[in-house]
Amino acid sequence: MYAQPGFFSVLVKDPSMNSPSKKGKFSPSGDQRFKEIVHDRDILASIIKGVIPEFENLSREEIYGYLDIKDDGHTVRGRDIELVSSVNGPIYMDSVFDVRSPNEGEMSIIVAIEGQGSQMSSNDLSNRQIYYSSRLISDQGQDFPTKDSLYRNLRKTTVVWVKISPVRAERNTIIRDNRYRYSVAEPDRIYHSPLDKTEIIEVNVGPYDEGEKIELLGILGILFSREMDERAKNHNLKEKYHISLRSSIIKEAGHMGALAEEYELYGNERERIGLEKGREEGLVKGREEESKDNIDYYTALVLKRCAESGEPLEQVVDSMTMPPKYRESVFERARKELSEGDS
Repeated sequence: MYAQPGFFSVLVKDPSMNSPSKKGKFSPSGDQRFKEIVHDRDILASIIKGVIPEFENLSREEIYGYLDIKDDGHTVRGRDIELVSSVNGPIYMDSVFDVRSPNEGEMSIIVAIEGQGSQMSSNDLSNRQIYYSSRLISDQGQDFPTKDSLYRNLRKTTVVWVKISPVRAERNTIIRDNRYRYSVAEPDRIYHSPLDKTEIIEVNVGPYDEGEKIELLGILGILFSREMDERAKNHNLKEKYHISLRSSIIKEAGHMGALAEEYELYGNERERIGLEKGREEGLVKGREEESKDNIDYYTALVLKRCAESGEPLEQVVDSMTMPPKYRESVFERARKELSEGDS
């Protein structure tokens, strides 16, 4: 249920990462990479501290106490990743977290973190941002038996867009959009609006700057740096921010930082050449390649889970979250590989 007084629900929408996309999305392997990164307690706590005012005066160690951390001591437990609407269809979120509110008696908040790869047009991105934000508001109606109970418990939403390849002018910035109230007779007097149930935040990652005053930008700048190797990243995170990350998190972030550079080169080349014909031809080829990559990725996950759990293939495929259009192909592909392995 969304309505749990005293809890923050943090929904993290992850980017995918294999090849540049004209829609600003990545492939599923990148989804998994970003998912592993934001499920890390230090990274998630840093994001929460950096963008949610209720947590800004708490240390990361204090924020751990409001997270549901697994027995390994590092990974934050998530929940269902799909927001379903009979009218609008599903939205797939890679990670959903419940985070307790540090303020006693305060209504909980829903926070979505959306990873953004390539540079979408400002209009497309703005429309996408408001759509996701609106869905997080409207979909809360499914959790209450009556409209009255919904209206009494409607929770604020914050959508955080982590942009790993923003335009040059926006790098190393955090931009907030929210709602205020003013009187037409006194337009210069601005009040906090009681309708401010949606806040959209862009975290624009840029090159690491030793003089960076905003902690979250410094942490992400090191994490996704293209100039530092893994040892330098570990050293700087420990020395400057007292963060010790697992090597797997550093490695996955390195892959994403490298891909951000590819996005920039891709975008610059596209602007320079202006190949409209190539763009149209590439759409078909790109869809085919994306489908193949997705099927490969989900098949590998299914086979791994079968090996680890010993559960039947049908049960594993049915329980795994993936776009429905890939499910049959993944099942047939995994069944074939399992049968070949047994022969």
